[in-house]
Amino acid sequence: MLRLNDDDSRAVDTILDLRASGKKLADREVAAADAGSAPTLPTDVQTRLKTVASLLGLLEALPADDPPGNLVIRTLRAVENHAQLHAPEPWPFGTSPDLIDDLRPQA
Repeated sequence: MLRLNDDDSRAVDTILDLRASGKKLADREVAAADAGSAPTLPTDVQTRLKTVASLLGLLEALPADDPPGNLVIRTLRAVENHAQLHAPEPWPFGTSPDLIDDLRPQA
C-alpha cells in the first residue's frame, strides 16, 4: 500500500481545508497578491499543492454510483448483529442489583 509522506499529507489537508471553506488554491494566491505580499509558500510546496488539487479534481470527475437499494436493511442488520454479539451478560441472580442504595455513600 502506498503511503503519503508528511509533506503530501499536509498538502492534502490544506487543499481539503480550503475546499471546506469554499475556497480554492488560486483564491489563496490571489488574496496574498491583493494584500501586497507574495505567496510565502516555497515553490516545491506550491507545486505539491497544485498536484494534490489536480488529483482531487480527477477523483471528483469520476462518476458516483448510487448506493444499493438494500443499504439501509444491510446496515440495520449489521447493527443488530453487532449488538447481539456484544450484549451485556445478564445479572446472574435474576434481578439487577440496586445500584443506588440509601445505605451506600454517594460520591
